[in-house]
Amino acid sequence: MNGDAFTIEPVAGGAILSMTWDLTDTSYAITHVSVNFDNNFYHLYTINTAQDGDSAIFLTGNQLDTISHVRFFGVRVPDGGTSGLLLGISMIGIVALRRKLFSAA
Repeated sequence: MNGDAFTIEPVAGGAILSMTWDLTDTSYAITHVSVNFDNNFYHLYTINTAQDGDSAIFLTGNQLDTISHVRFFGVRVPDGGTSGLLLGISMIGIVALRRKLFSAA
């Protein structure tokens, strides 16, 4: 994933950020956004991962200090086809192993 999925616009001299992102065609979902200042303080926002993959938020921080940087935390979301295929193969393997173990007895 590259930075093209994110749009960040500073408001009020950098004390507020308007952020949008579109991760629709990726396998990622953002769960948290951390807003950091030039001092030791930060604000942590929780993002609803049930949304489609695109979202828009205003990061206000404390509205006094300039926001120095923003960090994104998220999870990798597996696609349904690959997960279903791997689950099916593992279930077949378990059934085959069980039959082999109990048929020998």
